[in-house]
Amino acid sequence: MILVLLRRASTAPSVRVEIRGRVRIEPLGGRGVARAGTGLSEDFPLAAGAPARRIRAEEGPVVVNGKPYPGALRLAPGDRGLLPVIETDLEAYVVGVLAGELGSGFTLAALRAQAVASRTYVLSRLRSTPPGQPWHVADDVTAQVFVGVPPEPIFRKAAADTGGLILAWRGAPIPAYFHSTCGGHTAPAEEVFGLAGIPPLSGVPCEFCRSAKYYRWETRLSADDVARAASMPPPATGISVLRRGFGGRALSVLVEGARPATLAASDLRLRLGAEKLRSTLILDIARSGPDFVLSGGGWGHGVGMCQMGAQGMGRAGASASDILAHYYPGAALTRLY
Repeated sequence: MILVLLRRASTAPSVRVEIRGRVRIEPLGGRGVARAGTGLSEDFPLAAGAPARRIRAEEGPVVVNGKPYPGALRLAPGDRGLLPVIETDLEAYVVGVLAGELGSGFTLAALRAQAVASRTYVLSRLRSTPPGQPWHVADDVTAQVFVGVPPEPIFRKAAADTGGLILAWRGAPIPAYFHSTCGGHTAPAEEVFGLAGIPPLSGVPCEFCRSAKYYRWETRLSADDVARAASMPPPATGISVLRRGFGGRALSVLVEGARPATLAASDLRLRLGAEKLRSTLILDIARSGPDFVLSGGGWGHGVGMCQMGAQGMGRAGASASDILAHYYPGAALTRLY
């Protein structure tokens, strides 16, 4: 059972729930009187004090704010009110992630590899979920993008073809990270996330994403934006890479100005935003009038499978197992069920 927080919906005062056919609504936790009937179209408040419930369709999806989801909807107690959480099984979750992370334009081999990685990743997250937290993963880029029930059959096929398969190291599922485009070399998990002792996430060269849109990029940053990202008075007068890691990614940068600051390159990227600084693979920094022009490669944190590299390998005839063996070297492809 996977519990998925609907992040965007959680910020609204209520959620709209629609179900065709038979419906069952029960207090979350199983205490109290259940409500059953046929058909549902109702707004449920998320405010503190509203009743926590579990809303389930006997057949078909539960539609939340116009989007169909597999399983049931929990309205679970959070810190400031109720949280909309989808309760679904692992394989249905993987199908929704394939549609959210890759889309139907990817090869079947890449989709199968993503299915194994996504199944493995969420199982590793289950193991590390704090006791009492009412959800395991969110439906956005903080974990894996989950879009519910996609109409395209290719996602169900890729999940079914790999059903029960995960990547293991020393008998446990690895945190099978992935990202859009590595730019030529994936990054060690130890450098990016501080995860030491996981050889399958130690970083590998990649020549398969060269045709990707963001294999190389250029971005223009204002001196004021850079200063604010470094928590210093604007404007910034210079940026330089102080230290690089395995594969060439920047680990730390110096931002010069009224109060020079040294910070992790990943923090600079987070504060500027992924659309402005797509990765920490910064290859060149130049000035252009009052702005900085950064040239770099890749999109994402760089750890684990390069999705565009997986697509390149798939187009070249590689299988899903070939892709997984390349990006997670040494991990055992293991069948759980």
